[in-house]
This record gives sequence, C-alpha cells and structure tokens, in this order.
Amino acid sequence: MAGFIEGIESCVIKQVKEWGEIIVGIETRNKYEIYDMQKKVIGYAAEVGNGFWRFIVRNLLRSHRPLEIQIFDSNKELLYQIKRPFFWLFSDLTISDPSGKIHGIAHRRFSFINKKYDLVDERGRLIATIKSPFWRLWQFPIQDPSGKPWGLISKKWGGVLKEVFTDADTFKIDFPPGCSANEKALILGTAFTIDLDFFEENVRRGSSLSWNN
Repeated sequence: MAGFIEGIESCVIKQVKEWGEIIVGIETRNKYEIYDMQKKVIGYAAEVGNGFWRFIVRNLLRSHRPLEIQIFDSNKELLYQIKRPFFWLFSDLTISDPSGKIHGIAHRRFSFINKKYDLVDERGRLIATIKSPFWRLWQFPIQDPSGKPWGLISKKWGGVLKEVFTDADTFKIDFPPGCSANEKALILGTAFTIDLDFFEENVRRGSSLSWNN
C-alpha cells in the first residue's frame, strides 16, 4: 500500500502547532500535514498516544521518548507506521505497513562532525546514507551506498517573527530519482526523526508555515 508516496518526486512536511503549545512551551502530540509541490494536502501524520502518562513521558524524555507516528493519505486511510523505542544516544526507527510488515529501518550512527543516519531495507541492506555536517544546520543530503549525492531533506525558513514565535517545523524532501515507494516511505519516516532529534527542543528554531518552490 504505497498511497500518495508512489507518484511524487518531492513533498513538504509541515508540523501543525496548537497555539496553547506555542504560548506555554509544553509539547503535545506532534501532528503534520504533507503537501505536494502544488501545495495540495496529500497526507497527514500524527504521533500516537494521548492521556496524562504519555503527556508526562513526552515532556520528561523529550526527543528520547518512545515514539509511534502513523502516516495517512488524504482520505485518512492508514498507510505506514513509524516506531522508535526509548534511546540514550543512537536511535533505530522502523517503518512498516498497517499489517506490521517492515519496509526499512533508519539507524542514527555515531559521528564526530556529522549528523548521520544509515537507511537499510527490510533485508538489512544499506540503501542510503544521510550525512550532514553539524555546521550545515538546515540541510540533510541523501547519498547512495557509494557516497554519491542522491536526494535531499531540507528545513525551510520563513521570516523572523515566525521563527521567534513558533517551533513548528517545515521540511522539504527531494526524493532520489528511481527509488521505490518503500524507499521513499523510509526517507519520509527519517525526516520525522530528524525533526525530533535536532529541532523539537529549540522553540526559536522553527520554520515557515509556507514555502517557496
């Protein structure tokens, strides 16, 4: 079940913030809208888990918390599930279909000067690496297994006032040419973990609620 992801070359993920969260600074469930490059909503994603206990875990463990995100098409039909257990330093994010069949895993790796993820398929084969220097804050280049440029995840900016008053993140994904729907789904899932790992806890490093092509 590939859904919207099979026929697109690029997409934009926009985090949807609640004003109460913006003012108080307490994290509630992350929610996202997914757009094509004509700014049409093609999908949604939401962090699973309500209730007081999940609220406490979310705000105490922050980006290290156990995580489950569900991805839906524009008709709210479930397409993919993303799961990541609690971790101290290096995370493993798994993406699967609604039946539980695993399509790939994104491993966050140790690196002194890079932000690095290895993306492997359901058989454990390396299909791509995301390797971005710490000083290149807003771009996460996707490389093929040989190290050649293959695609890009980038965080979008949108003006001083929006950056100051909200940490709602917007990411653009340029999918590698020729990659399969499962590979695209894994890259999409990795964009969510990049948001959590590097941007969620800084309320002054948000991104635009709109974007430029």
